[in-house]
Amino acid sequence: KRFVYVKDLAKIVLQACDGVGYGPYHFSTGNDVAIVDLYNEVLKQMDIKHQHKYKEIELGEDDVFTIKLDPSETFEIFGIMEFTPLNIIVKDAIKYYKEYGVKNEYTHLKIDPLTDSKN
Repeated sequence: KRFVYVKDLAKIVLQACDGVGYGPYHFSTGNDVAIVDLYNEVLKQMDIKHQHKYKEIELGEDDVFTIKLDPSETFEIFGIMEFTPLNIIVKDAIKYYKEYGVKNEYTHLKIDPLTDSKN
């Protein structure tokens, strides 16, 4: 998976609003982050010593190993970017959720192919 810090994205969006560049861009570090690395960073940041067992499964037929977004054009237009490291992203996310709580956030939606159409 690819993770970027919303504050890093906001800096580029503000530049775009000021007239830098034109059109859509792939905002990406160009590097993948393994979900297990994110999981371990959350445990570390929350000082959780007990690691729950998790099962790694093989990719399914409809899964992809990575989603490669090529940020090279974005770098050409906006210049070299410094991306916030994962440990800071996780630290700030935990701080946010401690302050504001967890509400009805979700990361995946189930789509019923029999009732949902692609209009």
